[in-house]
Amino acid sequence: ISSYIIANFIKCTLRDKIENGFQPGEKWKFSHDILKGLYYLHQNNIAHRDIKPDNIHILELSDGNQVACLADMDYATKNDQYSKSSTPTHEAPEIFHWPSHSITELIVADVYSTGLSLYEMFEGKHLWYQPSDSE
Repeated sequence: ISSYIIANFIKCTLRDKIENGFQPGEKWKFSHDILKGLYYLHQNNIAHRDIKPDNIHILELSDGNQVACLADMDYATKNDQYSKSSTPTHEAPEIFHWPSHSITELIVADVYSTGLSLYEMFEGKHLWYQPSDSE
């Protein structure tokens, strides 16, 4: 039931905003929202592990204001258990090279993924990954 209630407030994803444009000041507001959410998770020793524009939802509140929030917590963890995230293009390089990671390393990897997502929001393109014409 709670997923249905929250879904009613979802206006779009950050990916939609990147593709369709932002209103003045939205990028800075959404950056602040995203970093506050990430701070909350990390203060509680939770690694999200799949931060990307598709997993950042823009909610429209009853007063018309919009807020960006981290979504899709399927890969989130509070411990050292690890399985690859579903999005290699937004994963920290060190995640590919070592078989296990501490919660601290996973949190640091979240910061990398957040940085890539913010870069993509401000620049309109991924920092290093460019899809081919066939994708």
